[in-house]
Amino acid sequence: MLNDPDLSTAINRVHARLDGLARDMGNQHSVLSEAIGGLRSDIRASAQISSENRTAIELVSSKVHALELKEAARAGEKGVWGAIMRSPALAWLVGAGATVWAILGGHTPGAGQP
Repeated sequence: MLNDPDLSTAINRVHARLDGLARDMGNQHSVLSEAIGGLRSDIRASAQISSENRTAIELVSSKVHALELKEAARAGEKGVWGAIMRSPALAWLVGAGATVWAILGGHTPGAGQP
């Protein structure tokens, strides 16, 4: 049975197929190793960028905080009078009062002309 040509051919085919698979696995292993090596360098670069970003964020945060303090101080200086002067409701009231005054006082264009 060991001298059977069909069995010998089948064993040779299986052996050749196993060799091909082993080569493919070796190639895949090297490709994966290269990809993992690239990922490692990307992760290291990302960590460096991340620390640089963290520093930039802290700097911007401190600047924003300083501006907020400055704005709060400026708003406090203006106080209630500044809030009243910025009020849209007051602007409407002043506009309505001026309109009524102009109509009743005869200060509209064409008023008093027959």
